[in-house]
Amino acid sequence: MKQSEKWLYIIAGILQIILAIYLIVNPTVNLLSLSWMLSFGILVGGISEIISYLNFKKENRDNWLLFSGIIGIIVGISLLSGSFITLPLVVPKIIGIWLIVYGIIRLVRAFKIRSKLPNLSNLLIWTGILSSLLGICVFFNPLAASLTIAYIIAISFLYQGVVLFMDAIRK
Repeated sequence: MKQSEKWLYIIAGILQIILAIYLIVNPTVNLLSLSWMLSFGILVGGISEIISYLNFKKENRDNWLLFSGIIGIIVGISLLSGSFITLPLVVPKIIGIWLIVYGIIRLVRAFKIRSKLPNLSNLLIWTGILSSLLGICVFFNPLAASLTIAYIIAISFLYQGVVLFMDAIRK
């Protein structure tokens, strides 16, 4: 490793460690960013479901996919158009509800396609159940769910920073 590359690793490692400490001390900053990204992800997911629905032939279209896409767009837009200050407080509840509804939609779709696609149906059943259970947990423990995710992100930055720093020192 060249000397300049070593210094870049050291600087990157130190910056990631500082960022991790900042995020651990200020988890709301992490929650705000995460909430915004999740809201945007829900919106994009809804759009992609509607596009998928429209790409199917009319006889193969599943109205539950269209319904799920519309719900995703409505939830995504409503979250993104709200106050960013309250987003970390509101997003977990809405994510919980969304996961429950999404899980139920998956279960309904699974039973609808069971005879045609049994393997996909089984996968949809399991993901529908898991999504619903996760949604219930997030809905009833929104702060714990949010903080857990925020701290996992912070710890991953800490880990990556230490790895970069140790790599630079070792070489």
